[in-house]
Amino acid sequence: MNYLDHLEQHCGEFSEAFPIEELEQKNVQILKFKDAPFKETYTIASLGLLFHPLQTEDDSLMHQEIMMSAEQPDVQDEIIIYSGNWLSTL
Repeated sequence: MNYLDHLEQHCGEFSEAFPIEELEQKNVQILKFKDAPFKETYTIASLGLLFHPLQTEDDSLMHQEIMMSAEQPDVQDEIIIYSGNWLSTL
């Protein structure tokens, strides 16, 4: 099972993908899942970030995706903007 299948198994089908040019050039997407993990919440998850190793303070490398959930629809844009800005620095 791949990562997208895993996400959709636990969160349902993603409802939206956000086109952020800097991320698309690196083959990274931000996906939105509605009513996941609970009703009236949403989850934002990266897809493809794990192919870009992140360096830790001790110089070791790790491969990671990110996932954030919120119950407040009014913070959605802030989370997407923050995620996109942070991820585009990789």
